[in-house]
Amino acid sequence: ILSDQTVQDTLRDNDVEIPQQLGNRIAEMILEEMNLKGEVENQTRLREGVSPASSFRKRLANRIFNSFISKIFKTPQQEYLFKVPATIDVQNNTLIIEDFVNGRRIGVEDDDAMVAVARELMRQIFIDGFYHADPHTGNIFVNYDGDAIYFIDVGSASQISFKNRYILYKLMKALNSGNGEEVLKVIKNISGRDMLELGESVNDIATSKDNVVKKIVRIFKILEDSNVVINKELISIFRCFAQGEPLFKAALLSGESTAIQSNLDAQRLLMLNI
Repeated sequence: ILSDQTVQDTLRDNDVEIPQQLGNRIAEMILEEMNLKGEVENQTRLREGVSPASSFRKRLANRIFNSFISKIFKTPQQEYLFKVPATIDVQNNTLIIEDFVNGRRIGVEDDDAMVAVARELMRQIFIDGFYHADPHTGNIFVNYDGDAIYFIDVGSASQISFKNRYILYKLMKALNSGNGEEVLKVIKNISGRDMLELGESVNDIATSKDNVVKKIVRIFKILEDSNVVINKELISIFRCFAQGEPLFKAALLSGESTAIQSNLDAQRLLMLNI
């Protein structure tokens, strides 16, 4: 799809850049989504993740996470139960029959639920290391009672290692605070070498008024132009952020970008995942 000239022209006309590595990873993830048996495995693992914490370690990690994320995201006005529909049957890996979700896709009128989903996605990434990687609004449903949120179509769910969670945290922190020097340090971790020649471009991106998602994609693009191969786990994260941008934008405390204020909470959170 991304190789189609009409698609490329439309993206260019709307000032949208899709790095080639991201396009390639999206193509791989589309194929992964066609593996319905893999989707059943993802459902089971994601369902375990969104279930109420049963261990002391996870409850403690969630408590620290909530303290940390509240410095960045709004706090929802009510509590929601997160669910993942179960599979009833898979036929010849071409047809999947799942539990019926008695609800509707999340929309702009569900601003409080959007905040809750954004926070939950971040929790999945940083606590569980396994998350819904395609969280566009068509894959998030709210039940008609308004107290439960469903993650559907989890064929492209992805995992992220502790190392890459830490890199992601450092990158988000640096971009949110507009610190180009710190972004360069993260780039060194990603590329394995100093890339001081990118200093001016990186600083322009870090200090721009773009939201964090667009900043990340722009950083990704200049790395690709510099022939840096990006880890697939990070590429999947970039896709998640792009697909879920309306959720994250609705959840940020102020405007499109808010500085991360609590390094102590973040460090405690990361230590719990070692």
